[in-house]
Amino acid sequence: MNGQILKLGIPAGSLQEATVELEQALRLYRELDWPAGESAVLTKLGTVHSAAGRTEEAAESYRCALRIDALTGSQVARAHNNNNLGNAYHTLGRLGPAISHLTEALDLALDTGDQGLEVSVRDSLAGALCTYGRHAKAIEHAELSLRLARQIGDRYHEAHAYNSLGTTYHRLGPGADSFIL
Repeated sequence: MNGQILKLGIPAGSLQEATVELEQALRLYRELDWPAGESAVLTKLGTVHSAAGRTEEAAESYRCALRIDALTGSQVARAHNNNNLGNAYHTLGRLGPAISHLTEALDLALDTGDQGLEVSVRDSLAGALCTYGRHAKAIEHAELSLRLARQIGDRYHEAHAYNSLGTTYHRLGPGADSFIL
């Protein structure tokens, strides 16, 4: 949660204020009939809801953004919002929809060639797959995320990839050595 708050650049006490301002921006973008702006604000609103522990509201914001993204045709926005929605579903324990949205996000990230997005989505997918008990696939995505994060110099996601690998090996328990080549 703190990482999300820090990424937003707002103190935790300002989440309510952020919500009020973002809802005002959303109303204005709708008046201006600017779908890309509306989607961007819905995405930020989802992040604020998530940081405040309002995961259901976050998921609804991401679903709304995805409907708009389908109309605007922005593959990058669709990838980001599928990743966000997949993470929200993961948090809510809805692992089937989480993996479905994360897989779609990965396909879109690969289509766009956005390596930073790919790293982020692979890390998210590794976490959901680990929770789902699909450890070998979780390790595969975490290792790919780690390799690509190193290649592009993304230290933040490099740390996340190591965390995903550590978490997955921990959940494997005794016998995890069989996964190490």
